[in-house]
Order: sequence, then C-alpha cells, then structure tokens
Amino acid sequence: MIKLTNILFVLCFLSTNLLFSQTGSFNWVNKAGGLLLDASRYVTTDLENNICITGEFEQSATFDTTNLTSQNFDLFVAKYNESGELIWVQQATSTNDLFSRSIASDTKNNIYIAGNFLDTLIIGDTVVAGPINLKTAFLAKYDTYGQFLWVRTAVSNSFAIAYSIAINSNDEIYVDGMFEDSLSIGTNTLIALPSVHSVFIAKYDDLGNLTGARKISGLDCVHSSFIHIDNNDNYYINGLVFDNANFSDTVIYNVNGLNFIAKYDNNDNFAWVKQSQGDFINSISTDNNNNIYLSGTFYGTASIENQT
Repeated sequence: MIKLTNILFVLCFLSTNLLFSQTGSFNWVNKAGGLLLDASRYVTTDLENNICITGEFEQSATFDTTNLTSQNFDLFVAKYNESGELIWVQQATSTNDLFSRSIASDTKNNIYIAGNFLDTLIIGDTVVAGPINLKTAFLAKYDTYGQFLWVRTAVSNSFAIAYSIAINSNDEIYVDGMFEDSLSIGTNTLIALPSVHSVFIAKYDDLGNLTGARKISGLDCVHSSFIHIDNNDNYYINGLVFDNANFSDTVIYNVNGLNFIAKYDNNDNFAWVKQSQGDFINSISTDNNNNIYLSGTFYGTASIENQT
C-alpha cells in the first residue's frame, strides 16, 4: 500500500537542537555554533537514545566547552545524550567546499555520514584527494565513542554527490546520490550519458567493503532524494525523472518531471517502480506491516496510480 500525504511541513532550526517528549512537551534546547554561518542539517538517534547531528560551520563553532576552528566551511558531527549533554563532537575539513547531507546509526551505535567535498577531504588522520575543482561523494564511519574509522569515496569526471544513507539489520550500508558522465566507486565504474545527471546506489559492509553498486539513468536527468529500508531489509529510493529512466528491465517515461519510488528486495533485486505526477516527494517511511508512506508537496493536483 502506498499512502500519499498532501502537506509537507518542515521544522528548521539553525544551530539549535530541540527535543520533545512523547507527549509533545518541551524538554530541553541546546545551542551550538559561532558568529558566522553555521547549520545543523541532519539528525538521527541511536539505540541508546543518544542524538547525533551533522552540519557545517564557518571559521569557528562552540559545542558546550569544545571550540572548533576552520579556514572556511567545515563539517561537524556531534553526539548528545537524551538529557542534552554533549558526549563528543568531531570535525572534518576540506581545502574547498564540504557538505554533510545525511547521518545514520547502526545496531552497534556507530555513526555514518555522507556528503560531498571539493578537491581534498581531511577526516580523522586521513587525507583524501579528489579531482581538482570537481565534487566527490563520500561516506564516513565513526564508532560510538566518536573515533573515526574509515571513509569511502565515489569519484566522477564531472561531479558526484551522496544524498542519503540507510542501514539494514545486518549493518550493511546503502548510500544513494547523483553523478554525471561516469562514476568510479571501489573497483566498479558506472557509465551514463555525457552531461546527464544519473542516480547511483552503493552498498557497503560494516568494514567499508563495497559489495554492490548500481545506477538509474536515462536520456535526460534522473535525480534521487531519499533511500529507506523496511523491516524485511527491502529498500526504496525516490526521485525525479525528466525524460525516461531505466530500472533493470523496466523503463518509465516522462517529459515534464515525474516522481518515482522504486523498490529493491533484500537480495538487491529490482522489484517494482511506481510513478506520481504533479508533486515532489521528499521522504519515505514504512510501518511495521511494511506499508509505505510518502510525504512531499504538490501544486494544483497530484496523481499517484489511480488517485488524484
């Protein structure tokens, strides 16, 4: 079952962490950041109810009594306990642009972040050199104590951005994103048409070994926005297609911008793809019965399957 939610609401808090109880009563608020631009972009919780956030800051940021400094924009990962007390904060830097776009935790409370950098990424004691003046996608892992463990990259001859992370019950990590032209990821190379945006989905084990990579591509741009895993370890990805898109042996067509949601089973086999018109899907979730819920926005009318 696919259920369409008509109204999107966004809660946006700049450099501020807020927590509400199950009854909706306000519990606590924390502030972090500096005098210039900073943003707390993504949040997740681990199995011990700790709160983990990631984002960026410019030149300096203060988290409780910890001060971070940067030459330009840097990335941060911070962990708080359920009472709002800072446990740790870590920093990654780049010689150019650096963005964190997703955060997730696994069954051992390890933390993963994904995003993109320009030129060079410095994370923990590791320096990763990417192509000059080209965006490179990355996935990084920290343990529950904030120790950096590993980083993996996806490199394009044009650009590559990682957008979303999902982790299954075996602590296998899926990351989706977008690239143009070609993408080198591990020992795999994905090829798309020149100057056309395409989607990649990469799968890693908890040691950072690449165990699979696939693309969704077409004659024009294909964009992804979110990946989600259900209770049976099936995974779903949604995005936009502007002409056609190839999903295994299935091709969908559109000329004006069409939403899609695609399902792959827990053996990474393509299952199905659904289309919706006139709207933009921002997020996917599933319940205990693996019904699928979508949230997003639409203008005028929206249609999904036989519902308008």
